[in-house]
Amino acid sequence: MAREDFELGGTPIRRGDSVMPLTWAANRDPAHFKDPGRLDIRRRDNAHIVYGHGPHRCLGAALATAELEIAISTLLQRMPGLRPAVPLHTLDWCMDRLPGGGLLTLPVQW
Repeated sequence: MAREDFELGGTPIRRGDSVMPLTWAANRDPAHFKDPGRLDIRRRDNAHIVYGHGPHRCLGAALATAELEIAISTLLQRMPGLRPAVPLHTLDWCMDRLPGGGLLTLPVQW
């Protein structure tokens, strides 16, 4: 709930209005991330807030990150020719339909 009246991105927010910050939107902020719409698994400037921040940071964040790194690197080592089976611009994203967003499907070939 907004504690006071303010404006956010040109939209007025009034005291008492419900406000729902979306981390996936913050993580795609072009003012903070270079080329935020491009998937770059080697990106190092990656101060995203997908796992929360400060005292609200997910306790499982380190485990989830390690699991993803291990899964992706293992997959790419075992299937070095793995690649999208369709042009990337044709992929169907569901950023507006799921809380975390993502791909609906990712056809691949190897």
